[in-house]
Amino acid sequence: MFLFQPPNPIRFNNNSSGICNIFGQVSPVVSVNGNVTTFTYTWVHPCTGNILQHTRLRNITFQFDPILVLDPDLANACEGQGFTLADIDPQDVSGSNSTFTYYWNMPFEPGNEIIELIIYPVNPVTIYVLATNDFGCTDFEPFTIDIVPAPNVGAGK
Repeated sequence: MFLFQPPNPIRFNNNSSGICNIFGQVSPVVSVNGNVTTFTYTWVHPCTGNILQHTRLRNITFQFDPILVLDPDLANACEGQGFTLADIDPQDVSGSNSTFTYYWNMPFEPGNEIIELIIYPVNPVTIYVLATNDFGCTDFEPFTIDIVPAPNVGAGK
């Protein structure tokens, strides 16, 4: 299955007559190896058996969207203590090379980006993890941080 239109057949004619006349058209034989698609045109002269061959290569790069997975997608932080963003383990399961950034809110713009490596939420909060691959394609997932109340030592005495 092609994601693009393959080249048209090559038409040829040397405008000669008799045994030297070469004319016709040849469609390519297509082979794919990774990102490289090869189109090989082969023509065999019907009288002499001589082979004429022409090869065209196309390097095709497919831009895949990242597929971001957060497992787990939530964590607990103790009241009054920081939460380290490095404890979030984002994975891009598409196999593309993604970088991850963290945001307080959408839209994903500089004013909402979390720059600190450790955050100190006082209430439960949902932040957003954004995966961006080498092609500029993105995916995001929410990550929830719940706050565990600090123990009340000595209460009631």
